[in-house]
Amino acid sequence: MRSNAVVSYLKRVSPERVDALKKAFPDADALFSTDLVLGEDDVVPTPRAARLALIGEAAARLQPDIEGLIQALRHRSRRIARLRLAGGLVAAIAGAAGAVVALLAGQLGWSKEGVAVAGSTIAMLGGLLTVFADHFERSENGEKYSAVEVLPRLVEARASLARALLSVQRDSVFPLGDAEIDGTLKALDESAVEVMRLKYLAQA
Repeated sequence: MRSNAVVSYLKRVSPERVDALKKAFPDADALFSTDLVLGEDDVVPTPRAARLALIGEAAARLQPDIEGLIQALRHRSRRIARLRLAGGLVAAIAGAAGAVVALLAGQLGWSKEGVAVAGSTIAMLGGLLTVFADHFERSENGEKYSAVEVLPRLVEARASLARALLSVQRDSVFPLGDAEIDGTLKALDESAVEVMRLKYLAQA
């Protein structure tokens, strides 16, 4: 099975490790290639040890990146939640205060126009806070990515990586079947794509 995303990710973060894997498994050159192949690409069997080595290396490299993204998204989601809460509170207070001041405007000697302007200004501040919250949910290229949607996927990916590392470490005692190895590589591929996408958005 070809794992282009995993290999592409490793070449970005640790090209020397990909070179080391190629030297360690010269008969598995296709496994460590990022070239796209049209049609059937499993004609030549890939050595089992090479696939296990790729799983172990990729899982070990992906773990800190995913952990860092989880922490960054949690911090970002808290900041956005505070902005939305503040915006809602300001809007609610502006509405209530505006109604009270309108009733007392005559007694306080304030003009209706002044009351309206003050209420509109406060309400505008609430709206601006909400706009800022929407802004922080987007990357600089305009793509929106919600922490509420992304965090569960990253947490699941983190658990999947832990299982993958454990499976490789226990392989000598509980050997993995070919289907399990291919399934793990596929899961790592998906994790690598998600990590590269989120790191790009964070920098865009």
